[in-house]
Amino acid sequence: MHIRLAALIIVIVTLFLSFNSPSKSGPDYTLLAEACLGNKGGMSHVVAACTTLMAGEEVSLEGQSRLLRARGWAYYCGKQYDKAILDYTDVVALRPNDSNALLNRAMAYDAMDNSRSSEKDYSKALLLDPNNAYALF
Repeated sequence: MHIRLAALIIVIVTLFLSFNSPSKSGPDYTLLAEACLGNKGGMSHVVAACTTLMAGEEVSLEGQSRLLRARGWAYYCGKQYDKAILDYTDVVALRPNDSNALLNRAMAYDAMDNSRSSEKDYSKALLLDPNNAYALF
């Protein structure tokens, strides 16, 4: 009788621990950060990783702007220029003096043949960073 009771307790404890196991925890944020910020994987993989990281509860403004920039670049490389522009616009809203975001948004506008908007962004990027060779070009 004591052996059956001990076996039953072991089974119950094992079941309880299996529901609380680390394998059932959330996403691996290290792998997501490598995919997003390292631009590893295809466009959809990078976009998904960046989006998941942005949904985190404690993302700083600097972190959010880095994630948006990385996702915007993935969209740009995937020729989804309208989505890239939206992400870069969000970066500029968070950090108005981010010359790289302005430059990347200008390149996306250029790709969409919107020369008026691209010229405005190139000019502002040059004002913020006069030595930026890409903006000068």
